This record gives sequence, structure tokens and C-alpha cells, in this order.
Amino acid sequence: MTTHPYGTWPSPISAQDMAYNTRLNDVQWDTRGHTLVWSERRDGQTRLAAKMGDLPARDLTGADMKVGGGVGYGGGDFCVSEGNVYFCSNGRLYRMGIDHGTPKALTPKYGGVAAPTLSYDGKWLVYVHTYENQDVLAVVDAKGDGWPQKLASGDDFVMQPSWHPHGKYLAYVAWNAPNMPWNGTELRLLTLDGTETMPHVTNSRTVAGDETTAIFQPTFSPNGRYLAYISDEGGFGQLYLYDPVNDQHKQLTDSNYEHGTPAWIQGLRTFTWSADSNSIVFIRHAEGICTLWRYDLGQGTATQIPLDDYTHLSQPDLAPDGTMAVMVSSSTIPGRIISISPDNTVDIVHY
Repeated sequence: MTTHPYGTWPSPISAQDMAYNTRLNDVQWDTRGHTLVWSERRDGQTRLAAKMGDLPARDLTGADMKVGGGVGYGGGDFCVSEGNVYFCSNGRLYRMGIDHGTPKALTPKYGGVAAPTLSYDGKWLVYVHTYENQDVLAVVDAKGDGWPQKLASGDDFVMQPSWHPHGKYLAYVAWNAPNMPWNGTELRLLTLDGTETMPHVTNSRTVAGDETTAIFQPTFSPNGRYLAYISDEGGFGQLYLYDPVNDQHKQLTDSNYEHGTPAWIQGLRTFTWSADSNSIVFIRHAEGICTLWRYDLGQGTATQIPLDDYTHLSQPDLAPDGTMAVMVSSSTIPGRIISISPDNTVDIVHY
């Protein structure tokens, strides 16, 4: 047996092996609820893939199109709605049918784009745009027939836009240097006028957060009554509800556990609404282990969803029928996508 100095022994795993290993970035249900779309980095490039029902998974994009958000450290690659995927590639937004079709550019190649988010009526696509180190929220019509317009500006950085289902509000997170998104951000709420040919802002207000509080993932309930978000104003990231009509906040979780995550990149999620707006499924971090929970708004109680084999969870998303998709892994299980049925049956979707 050959003896080598510490740290110089040969390894069967090379740096190239690690760089070209498949890495899952995000997973989302189409709003129709039958198709899962995800982004994964494979062979050194991020691609979009999809799986419909029991059919085999297939790539939506090939080697000729590099998918990925281009703001900051990346993320916020795509969104899915009504059989279409809207995604970022080389500084532009594209729309493409999941079943068939070729990508259509919706925006010019100018600066960087991330976090495309479609309005509930399917008409408008809001996104984060950056140029010369200045972030703004921009909006473009979802067919790509018009020129993009600036919707909100004035802060150094913005992320995580969320439409109200009736289109009258838009929420997002904003912050300014020298703060980072995990130590000091603000939750902004825009009031929109939808009577014009393109939405425009009639009022802007800060409803949570400050220079010492981090806000994460504002998301409207499907019925539009509440805006859910994570705030660490008490030290740990806790789940809150905000009622925009009555200007009231309600804290849902109250424990020495973390329910958010540092927003290193765009598009991160730790919770998701049910289609009926009666519950929220969220990830809890405790002592290096992630667990999955369901909060019942009517009962005011949280119940754990059993997932004993996995210790790291991310990007949860609920289909209209209550089936959950989530990215999971553990120290002995590589990253994969699983689905969890309403009766807690777990199936492996992709790995």
C-alpha cells in the first residue's frame, strides 16, 4: 500500500465530476396541475425539463439555449402557467409551450432578467431587470407584442415579485447597500391600476421589514385575502399573514426554529399555499434538519408531514389537487424531486 501525505491521496471523484454532476434548481407545477416543470444543471448547463402524468420526463430546452436568471447570483429561472413556460436566457425572457412549440422572445436583450411572474389573468409578466448594477421591477405583455415598461424603481436591489390574484396589488422585496437580503429588507406593496393598456402604479407602501429585519418570499393567497411572508424580526424567520385591506399582520409560527432561508439568489421558496387558501405547507429548519409542515388557517394548528428519509428540503409547490412537489436530499441520498399525495403517499419523480 502506498502512503501519501495528508490531502494528496488520489480520489476517484474529480473536480470535473462534481462540476458536471446533475443539480436541481427549482420545480413548479403548471397551473393546470398535470405537468411538473423543473430546471436542472446538467453537463455544465442549465436546462428545463418536464414530466406529464405517467409519461417519461423530457427536456424542453437543449444545448443551444442556456436557461438561467441573470440578476445577482442567479436563480428565478422560470414560471409555468396554462401550458406555457416563461423563462430567462441570455438576458431575455421567452415563452414556450410545454407540449410543443419553439421559444418566442418577449423582451429585448438588454441587461439581465430574473424571476418572471405571470399575472393570474395571463396577460402580464412582471420580472426583475438589472442594468448597470441597478435593479427595477419591469412588466411586459405575456404575448411579447409590446415594449417592456418600468413598474417600480428607486432601490438598489429587488426580488420575489408576487401578483395579487385580482391584479390590484403587487408585492416584492427591496433593499439597499450595504445591506444583504438576509439582514435588512423591506416588503413593498404596490397598488395597481389595471384599466390602462399596461398596469401602472398608483400607490407604493412599505408594510413590513426595515434595515435590521429580513423579509422573504411574499406570496398572495389564491383567494387574494392574505399576503404570506417570512420575517425574522424576532430573531428566527417566522411565517406571517398580512391583510392588505385592513392593514393587519398575524404571526402563524412561534418557535425557536427557522422557516426562511438566506436569499442568496432569486426565486427561493420555503412555503406554498393550497389552492383553496385554507392551508400553507412550509419547511422548518431545526438543528440541521428540514421537516415539512402544514398550517391549517381555520384551526390555527400546524401538523408535520412525515418524510423520514430526507433531511434537506427546498422549493415546495402545491398542485391544484393538493399534490406536493418538493426537492429533497440527505447525506446519503442525492438530490431528487418527489411528489406527496394528499394522503401523504410519496413517489420519486426525478433524480
